[in-house]
Amino acid sequence: SVQIGLSLNSENLEQLQEQRLLSIENPNSTGNYPVLKFAKIESEAVSQMFVNRLRIQGLQATKQQVQNALAGNWNILHFTGHATDNFINPKHSELVLAGEDKLTLEEICQIPLGNYRLVTISAYEMAMNLNQTIHTEYVGLVSGFIIRGVPFVVSTLWTVESSATALVMVEFYRRIKPDKSAAAALKEATEWLKELSAIALKKWYEDLINELPQDALRIKAHLATQLYRTSQLPPEQKPYNHPYYWAAFMITSKLN
Repeated sequence: SVQIGLSLNSENLEQLQEQRLLSIENPNSTGNYPVLKFAKIESEAVSQMFVNRLRIQGLQATKQQVQNALAGNWNILHFTGHATDNFINPKHSELVLAGEDKLTLEEICQIPLGNYRLVTISAYEMAMNLNQTIHTEYVGLVSGFIIRGVPFVVSTLWTVESSATALVMVEFYRRIKPDKSAAAALKEATEWLKELSAIALKKWYEDLINELPQDALRIKAHLATQLYRTSQLPPEQKPYNHPYYWAAFMITSKLN
């Protein structure tokens, strides 16, 4: 069984600088999936927090490349892209990769994942087949990672708007510290988003533009566009206050 909101403390997740990040970023799928407008911003901001990192981006994110990387010496996985849970045949739940490639739960379960302390499935489109009644405890991507020994998995209960997801994910990683649980970090990040005013969001975009590396020109241009749009809102408006934007994020862990 699983429990929501268990602590991720300094014994199993140290400072981010000491962790090894595998970032699988916005695979270029040939399938009919929505464009992930904020995936690059999220991936860039998160990856910059880690000294030891491997980024697999776009067309690079083939099944073979991802399988090889997952079996490497990494202990945090951050996936930005599309994922599908299959209620009828759970082992066919899958991460959508480059081209026509998919990595199924059955294939994930064949990869040694004992190094991983945290997996984040930042799936902007968690498509699910809902045309049947579930009679037993459901097994999907999240519980699959848990079964394979990953202590903590961050995911969403429903498809969340892409800019809101990027904001929460960046703030979640910023808030993880040795003296703070990942559950507390995620709770703080979602509460921050809920109360975030337009004027505070404008400053958030300004700060991120300044923090990103000089060569991230396209991402900075995208952020500048968002900065302009945000500046047109009433300063005290809270654009992400509705539960749709912040209530779906969850952290799952296997019971001790």
